[in-house]
Amino acid sequence: MGSFEGESEEIPLENVPQKIKAEGFRPGKISRHIREHLLGHLKNVGQKAWEFLVRRKIRQLDGVFIGTHKELFSTLKNHLPTRLKQKVLGEFVIKPNAALGDITTRIITQFNL
Repeated sequence: MGSFEGESEEIPLENVPQKIKAEGFRPGKISRHIREHLLGHLKNVGQKAWEFLVRRKIRQLDGVFIGTHKELFSTLKNHLPTRLKQKVLGEFVIKPNAALGDITTRIITQFNL
């Protein structure tokens, strides 16, 4: 099993509002607005993952593990490029700012690798 440990890349939260003023907004509109930004970010994550593989000329991929908040598993998976989506081997709960070493350890222990 190969690993990309040490080859991480941070994906900035571009255009994702950190604070939203409720003034003048209906609650449902705020929720839609946040969801649109979140979905755009998740799609960007999937695209960046694919670009990571292309840049490194990785032609064979045995599998992908998805680590995120539990409630985002299906949404993130749905926004992955098809070729990555088909390779998902497992999902695990982890904070987005977790250290790469912690992520690797979690995958190894949770999936008995």
